[in-house]
Amino acid sequence: MKSLHPDQKEALAFLGNHDRAILGDAPGAGKTAIGAIWAAEHGIAVVVTPKLGGAGPAHWVAEIQEWLGDSVAWAQVGGTKLQREDSWSLLLDEPLTGPTIVVLTYEVLKSDLDRILALHPTAVVFDEAHRLKGRSTQVTKAAKKLAHSAKAVLLMTGTPVKNMAGDLWQLLNLVDPKNHRSYWRWAHEHCYVETKHYGGSGRGVSRVGDLRPGHDVILKHGLRDVMIQRTPQEIAAARGNHFDEPVHTVWPVDLSKAERDLYKQISDNYFAQLDNLERPLMAVNEVSKINLLRQISSDWSRLVDSGTPGSKVKTTVEIIEDIGEPVLVMAQYRSTVATLAHELGAAGYDVSTYTGESSHADRMQALADFGKGGTRRVLVGTIDALGEGVDGLQHVARHLILLDRSWSPSGNTQAIGRLARTGQDKPVIVHHIVATNSTDQRVAEALARKEELQTALHLAYN
Repeated sequence: MKSLHPDQKEALAFLGNHDRAILGDAPGAGKTAIGAIWAAEHGIAVVVTPKLGGAGPAHWVAEIQEWLGDSVAWAQVGGTKLQREDSWSLLLDEPLTGPTIVVLTYEVLKSDLDRILALHPTAVVFDEAHRLKGRSTQVTKAAKKLAHSAKAVLLMTGTPVKNMAGDLWQLLNLVDPKNHRSYWRWAHEHCYVETKHYGGSGRGVSRVGDLRPGHDVILKHGLRDVMIQRTPQEIAAARGNHFDEPVHTVWPVDLSKAERDLYKQISDNYFAQLDNLERPLMAVNEVSKINLLRQISSDWSRLVDSGTPGSKVKTTVEIIEDIGEPVLVMAQYRSTVATLAHELGAAGYDVSTYTGESSHADRMQALADFGKGGTRRVLVGTIDALGEGVDGLQHVARHLILLDRSWSPSGNTQAIGRLARTGQDKPVIVHHIVATNSTDQRVAEALARKEELQTALHLAYN
């Protein structure tokens, strides 16, 4: 059996003194192994994990088998409704005896909560727990019921604060509901809260803003009781390694006249009519307009059937040609992934794609193909699918191209963490493709504000 690194042992020692805690280590720290060992120590445990990404159910099962062998029983619940029914029948027909870990997805948590509760789990692990955003969503409500019914709860996330300070309350409510019952009481205590009234209505709409001065220190003091969090540098030092901060390079791209004209029509009028389209491109509100503008900047070709790839796609191909090494590329939209893969394939590159639409088998094959290395190997995927929970890429590439950036700092941090993680022996270079005078600047400004908050709330253990 493999041996744990010193930092992993430290994490397990911390968790051993806390029935309910947050493991907030940076990507690449081996949190899945820690979670599996922790779960095995608590009798009947349920692990809830995202469906997509490398840290999905199959990865958890592999880690359980590798680290625990025959010392623990395990089961995976998923698939169609009929397949899940068969799994639940086997699990619930007779009482479970001995250490047992049941692995399932957030989708199964939402649909089969009663069956999960019927297991009477002693412990629950929520992997990538930052996904539990939105206090009133069905998944979050199900997670609360499950967490409140169990004695031990472990939240695992490399990015405890996803977008705003209020995200942290969601995690605290799961691990310490007694002291974090009311979101709004917590928000008013620690954050600026702005209430606006519309149309003469007596009841306003409240929005949680930045932390109040000094409350980052107050929150960090409280977090030490429930969360352990180490940076990549701290983890590398504990393992006797050196960690280089990624080098960031920005590539400004001017949109073509045709792209800019389309962009301006949408920006000014919320719609654009083109000769080769039966229906106009139309945005119904400000949010959909921003999303449409981002799509135009990312790659306009499949929106308007232009037959000409977008300027950012063309620039990305040129950068890959100059790099001459295996490259990982992430974009916000599946259509951009498809266009870039086509252009690279036409240029003679060995391209693999990884999106939410791909089957599990196709995603695993894409990773395997990329793992073969070679100067003309390129893996292209969406940030949502490829940017989280996928390990092993650090052994293949050191160049990451972010053709688009996520609105969420955690999404970008997770994406960069596919390469900038333990096991990477070369400096990581992150290439940001930015369309000038576009929503890319708006995203950058929003990210800067959110990243300041994440930095303020990060725990330091030295």
